[in-house]
This record gives sequence, C-alpha cells and structure tokens, in this order.
Amino acid sequence: TGVNSGSVRAIYLSSSAPTCSTVVSLNSISGASYTSATQSTGEFSGISVVNGSTAVPLSLNVSDNTFANLSLKTTGLVYCINASYSAPANGSKTIRNNSITGQLVRTSTSGTSAMYGYYDNGSSPSSVSHVISGNNFSNMNNGVSTGALYGIYSLDYNSTNPSLSVYNNTVSNLTAARSLTGIYLNGFSGTAAAPNAVYGNTISNLSGGNGTPTTSAVNVNGLQVGAQVLYLDVRDNIVSGLSSVLAGNVTGFNCSGATNQLSLFRNRVYSLSCA
Repeated sequence: TGVNSGSVRAIYLSSSAPTCSTVVSLNSISGASYTSATQSTGEFSGISVVNGSTAVPLSLNVSDNTFANLSLKTTGLVYCINASYSAPANGSKTIRNNSITGQLVRTSTSGTSAMYGYYDNGSSPSSVSHVISGNNFSNMNNGVSTGALYGIYSLDYNSTNPSLSVYNNTVSNLTAARSLTGIYLNGFSGTAAAPNAVYGNTISNLSGGNGTPTTSAVNVNGLQVGAQVLYLDVRDNIVSGLSSVLAGNVTGFNCSGATNQLSLFRNRVYSLSCA
C-alpha cells in the first residue's frame, strides 16, 4: 500500500440486512506494508465489520482468519478485527480461532494511536450473545506510538448488558511504548444460576513503557474487567511475565471496578515486575 491519509481495510463489510447471518472465515491477510516515503496517518483494519453503520447483521461469525507479517508505517488506529457495532435484539457475535502468525508491528516514527487485536465498542442489548474464544493475538508491537495496546478489547453494552463468554484465548508477546492490556472486558449479564464466564485464557510476556521517559504512569494489565458485571466467574486463567520499563502499575487481574457479583478462582499469576 502507498496511501498517506486514507484507511486501509483488507476486508470491509459496510452494511448488512438486520436479518442476515454474516460469516467472515478462512481468510489470510498477509504481507501488508507501506511503500510511501512518508508515513501514513490513516487507519489499518484487517477485517472491519459495519463499523459506524446502523445497518448491521443479526448474527456475525468471524472465525479461522489469519493475520501474517504486517508491517504498518502508519500513525493511525490499527485493528486486526474491528466489530464495533451494536447488534440487534436477539443477535450474536462470535469471534473464534483467529490468529496472528509472524508479527504485527507499527513502524512509524511517531504517533499517539492505539493498536488492537480484537476491538468492539458497541451498545448491544441484553438479548445479544457474544463469544470470544480460541483466538491467538500475539507478537504485537505498537512501536513508538504513545497510544495503548490491547490484545482483546470488548466493551459492548448499553443500559443492560449482553451475555459475554471469553475463553481459551492466547495473548502473548505484546510490546508498547506506553500502557498495554492483554484482555479488557466490560458488559456481562449472567445470572446466579448461570454466570457468564472468562476462563482458560493465557496472557504472557507483556512489556510496557518501552518509549521515551514520561511523567505519566505506564500501566500494564493482564486481564482487566470493567464495572458492568452481572454474575461473572473468572477462573482457570494464567497471567505471567508482565513488566514495565517505566514507573506505573503492573497488575495481573484488574477487577477493581466491578460492582456486582464477581468471582475469581483457580487463576495463576506470576512474574510481574515494574520499574
């Protein structure tokens, strides 16, 4: 690619009928690079689904896609998968078995934008089901950008929360100049009899604060859960090898904002270090 300001999207689904089932599967997105002499300022998305549209599918299945050896000379936002939309009532989102092979690296010489393996910032209602499982978002490097880095970022709720299950994902070898989080989740609607679950995830080797010195705190989180929680079990996850070169907070499980029933058990956390 050789653009300087426009968005680059390998697969872009701009709109969909509200009764449609949309499947994005078995695609390989590889070898992307920027050939312009000057760095781009535009967004890069491997897969972008109805981002910003109100014409959205009833069900979405993004599965078994690979992202290989992406070298991105852009200061803009970077996403492997962007499914940031509000699903209709009784809809679903399934993000399963997608992976980065090789590396995803930002090579711009400046920038303030974030990088995401998976991103969702919708406002779906409580009748929606959301599953994130079996993905491997590893070997991500946000370069010198001062924006945050996330392996998985899911914040999809409105006044009531959809169901969200997150399990058997791997997030490893993430490097950022400033703050980063392996998995960030918010919006759970379990019940006492059937709580939502976050389990079997492995988060390892996250390194923050690798940029120029700053007076701002650099925070590194393994697994972070927000405040919109109705009955959630966080169990059997492993977090290890978190560090920050600059001063800040390094936290294995950050669940301090939750206000409803949240249970953490049988998790392992070790090898955390901070400047």
